[in-house]
Amino acid sequence: MSINLSSTTRKNLISTGLTLALTLLSYSATAEQAITVSDVYVRAMPSTAQNTAGYMQIHNHSKQPVSLIKAESPLAKNVELHLSKMAEGVMKMIQQKEIMIPAEGSTHLKPGGLHIMFLGLNKPSNEGNKTTLKLTFSNGEQLTVDATIMKTPNSRGDMKHVQK
Repeated sequence: MSINLSSTTRKNLISTGLTLALTLLSYSATAEQAITVSDVYVRAMPSTAQNTAGYMQIHNHSKQPVSLIKAESPLAKNVELHLSKMAEGVMKMIQQKEIMIPAEGSTHLKPGGLHIMFLGLNKPSNEGNKTTLKLTFSNGEQLTVDATIMKTPNSRGDMKHVQK
């Protein structure tokens, strides 16, 4: 069976098909690049420590704000999003439901501020080792990143956990 199409109809179909293919490729490339992560590390702790923290820079290349809503790692039984905050002269850690990354901007997770807590370590967080961290975002994107375990200064004093 053959279908006879005029040359104009054939050209229009080819043009429409190419436009659709290019649009899908462009969308796919943009969607894959919406979130990037850099400078990922986990704080090395003494072998008796039960908890540690992770830090990174999260970049949002999209035109919409996005939130980090979940983190997972084989390093610990529980992984939570936290904010360190001075309250009544004591630095406290407050669990967060999400960490916002502004549209076309970035959020820095760092000591004394927003960070990822690794609670109930499955193994010691020894300097020089690595672990993976799976990050889930509100736009449905998931990234798995490698984190180097390294020493960082702990000048923040005693931290108290507060459930939000």
